[in-house]
Amino acid sequence: MAKVYYKLSNKVQDNGKSQVIVWLKWSRTFQPQIKSGVYVRLKFFEKHGENGGNTTGEIKVPKKSKLNFADVQEAKTAYNELQEFTNKLLRLCEVTPPDKLCKEYMNENVKLLQYIETSCINTFSLEELKRKAEAEQQRKTFFEYGEMYLNEKKFAYSQVRNFRAMMRCLHRWENYRQIQGERFVINLDSLNADDITNFRDYLKNESEMQNEYPLIFEELLIKYPVEITPKHRGRIEPRGENTIIKLMKRLKAFCLWLNEKGITANKPFDKVKMGEAVYGVPFYLTLAERNTLADFDMSERPALEAQRDIFIFQCLTGCRVSDLYLLTKANITNNILEYVPVKTKDHKQQVKPRIPLNERALKLISKYEGADVKGRLFPYISSQKYNDAIKEALRLCGIDRNVPVRNSLTGNTEMKPLYAVASSHMARRTFIGCAYEKVQDPNIIGKMSGHVEGSKAFARYREINDDILKSIINMID
Repeated sequence: MAKVYYKLSNKVQDNGKSQVIVWLKWSRTFQPQIKSGVYVRLKFFEKHGENGGNTTGEIKVPKKSKLNFADVQEAKTAYNELQEFTNKLLRLCEVTPPDKLCKEYMNENVKLLQYIETSCINTFSLEELKRKAEAEQQRKTFFEYGEMYLNEKKFAYSQVRNFRAMMRCLHRWENYRQIQGERFVINLDSLNADDITNFRDYLKNESEMQNEYPLIFEELLIKYPVEITPKHRGRIEPRGENTIIKLMKRLKAFCLWLNEKGITANKPFDKVKMGEAVYGVPFYLTLAERNTLADFDMSERPALEAQRDIFIFQCLTGCRVSDLYLLTKANITNNILEYVPVKTKDHKQQVKPRIPLNERALKLISKYEGADVKGRLFPYISSQKYNDAIKEALRLCGIDRNVPVRNSLTGNTEMKPLYAVASSHMARRTFIGCAYEKVQDPNIIGKMSGHVEGSKAFARYREINDDILKSIINMID
């Protein structure tokens, strides 16, 4: 009967791990020592003593306690992987003709074991395994397909950033499950509704999990490929329900793209209820506040004045900041601004906004003509610094009335000064809100704002107040 012994390679990696060697005593003439591909730290490998001149032993999983969670999971994962490899190796020997059992033959076939389950090794076929291995090697990983998705879609920078944030969450989720001892890898063809639900729960609880297991998450945060992601700041912030729904919708859109491209027929979201994001009452500048901001003397702070002017132009046109940063003189014909919104450029029901520019908007364009080295309409700065400048400009002008703001974590409404919660998107709300107060026709305003007809999002930008209701009654009096 075959006997199996384990020993550690003398080579130690930078992370302190060594590869486990499987010493298989199958017969008197066949006793190969096979590299398992499983790595473990020395402290998890218990030596038994000498056997034929070799020190043998086994992986030992320490007893679980609150202080060694990471060690227990690491050792358990290595132990399970080694057991799986050993079972495959034994099964391979069982189905291989005795005259073929030699070290060279085994080394060649062992490389292919990762591509087949133990239960499937019934009639061993080297050629079949090779074909399977080649197909798997050519197939990209879930995360590589994510990069293909971005390259094809040509999203704006903000959308690329948000998508990669979602992919980093998925990568941490995958690795966290592996640390817990699961043999889990995100698979295009087997991802299912239960996995999606599990991922959603992970997003909801990740911040608390980081507090409980800081060492584990310190490692998880640096694992995602650095060439396609910036260095993480190290702190995972709590997520509200709206944020989680947005992340899930990005993942669903990616899965639908995989279907459209024929990469997989799997549809993991078919039985998943996404839910709808809940938003508070939209707040924006009144026309009087907008004009106060526009006319305020900021000559002593020219850098802030420039960003204030850009914000005013955005209030006059209603474009998203991702579109604003791309506008050039080529987008203006006969004093009409026209562009294709980045957010909806792939929609079948595409809208191309057309916004007549008033005198104030034209003067702002003229004021900054030639100021941007890239030939854009204005000298832009980063979106974060732009948001900071908007807050400072409003504070300087004394625009500090309290507005209701929905807390994204608790769902409760809180009152805060307008300047403290202002951002570039408030310019878009200002354009739509002020326009709707004058003309209660969402289709006309949508033609300028770039909302597709029947957009659910558009309804958030208008407030059906008593004045509007009275004006409708007067029309039919």
